[in-house]
Amino acid sequence: GSTDGTLDVVNSFSEECSSEEKKKVPVRCLSMPTNQGKGAAFAAGIKQIAGECCEKGKNLTLILTQDADGSGDLMYLECMIDRMKDLLTVPVELEEEGNENDDDGAEMEPSMSSLVDWTKPAIVTGNRNYNPFSPRGITRWGFQTAVRLIMNDLRVSDSQCGYKLMTLAAAKDL
Repeated sequence: GSTDGTLDVVNSFSEECSSEEKKKVPVRCLSMPTNQGKGAAFAAGIKQIAGECCEKGKNLTLILTQDADGSGDLMYLECMIDRMKDLLTVPVELEEEGNENDDDGAEMEPSMSSLVDWTKPAIVTGNRNYNPFSPRGITRWGFQTAVRLIMNDLRVSDSQCGYKLMTLAAAKDL
């Protein structure tokens, strides 16, 4: 439903990618029949991805959203993935082979390790970079301050940023 040319830009980008690149990171743009707003567009896209992933048994999918204005920089994607791993890392007790006593007969502590549970819901929000003293930067600071005062500290630096990385489980909860 958008008339800003986003569909053409995404489709041309997808056409430039090799088939090998498309297999690694599929890029596709869905178009709504009428413009129903950003929230409806995200909901339709997430529903489409969730349906496809469930059919293929791919519950470990990550979804990256980004506004068409390019306000989120892909150079931060690796940092966002690292932060996502931190959020999803869970301790795991390793099973010891053999007996549970050491050479002196004393009971040994179980060994601990960790793993990343990609099936849990988690969202990492990016951050737009613009001059904090510009009109947009000042408005952003005011909005964020009001949200912090009303909602306490949510530890989200830019709640309105369209640059988000989420697990499929989190996307389904939205």
